[in-house]
Amino acid sequence: MRGAFEVDPRWFIETEMVFSDMEPAVEATDPRLAGQTAPFGVDLFAVSVSVARRLPIANRVELVFSGGVGALRLAFEEQRFQGPCFQGTIFSCDVFTVLEGSATDVFLNLGAGLVVPVKQRLGFRFEGRDRIQFCDHTASSFGTPEIISFTCGDEGNKLHHLSGSVGLEIAL
Repeated sequence: MRGAFEVDPRWFIETEMVFSDMEPAVEATDPRLAGQTAPFGVDLFAVSVSVARRLPIANRVELVFSGGVGALRLAFEEQRFQGPCFQGTIFSCDVFTVLEGSATDVFLNLGAGLVVPVKQRLGFRFEGRDRIQFCDHTASSFGTPEIISFTCGDEGNKLHHLSGSVGLEIAL
């Protein structure tokens, strides 16, 4: 969801909220778990504030550039792997709990797109955006470095969240 405040006809302050419920899979690195993979739940919530600049290009169509900062919160739901089972006098299986907890990171967002008017106060906005998350999370952040391999980002602890969107723009 996004809202904007017009500073002048070409400059806007935009706010945005994003929520996503994801279920990626992780692979166990502990040799006792023999390469098991398991899905786990991650709730992602992000808020940001951006400055947007509009430039007319043709027939009332406008090019939009935006950039800003925000905060992104990841909440990991508990996930368990079942370890090897042993049969002796008592049948037992080890259970390992992984990825439980949450983390909050700062991100930059950069975007560009087009606004195509339909009527005076109504138009479509097509946009591509990159949210660059700065993070330093590893499996040890969540108490499980010996069970799974988990890092946030490959290039200097930056993770890129690329997205495209099409939205209806209504001027009030």
